[in-house]
Amino acid sequence: MNYDQKLLEAGISLPEISPPSGHYLHVKEDQGILHVAGKGVSHAAGKVGVAFSIQEGYEFARETGLLLLAAVHDAYGSLNVIENILRVYGMVNCPPDFSNHPEVINGCSDLLIDIFGDAGRHVRMAVGASSLPDQTPVEIEMSLRLKQGVGKAN
Repeated sequence: MNYDQKLLEAGISLPEISPPSGHYLHVKEDQGILHVAGKGVSHAAGKVGVAFSIQEGYEFARETGLLLLAAVHDAYGSLNVIENILRVYGMVNCPPDFSNHPEVINGCSDLLIDIFGDAGRHVRMAVGASSLPDQTPVEIEMSLRLKQGVGKAN
């Protein structure tokens, strides 16, 4: 499967990834497993369930999924290096009584399954947070398996 082509055919373009804002890497590979640092949208600030609806949170999670994929693409020049998605850890900036974390993080999960099919199915954690950096509504990190023979990141 050519995942880069699938994105093009779906009319999806990956956003540009800015340099890390702290002392960390966007991606770190260890024995064929690629860990992608937490990402969140930069154009929105506030809590899901207060400033934003569950549907808006879902869309933010989908956008965040594109940022995660952009980090992989930036490091390797293609999404075709991905064997399968292993894990998604999603945090929702929300009030203490919010309980719809899974519905929000589904935005990222649905995107990954849409692009990668069965290879996009993953284990997942969806939790609430009292705050996130810059008050982003959603932050998500991801781990994936690289195809055998893939070299180190750029």
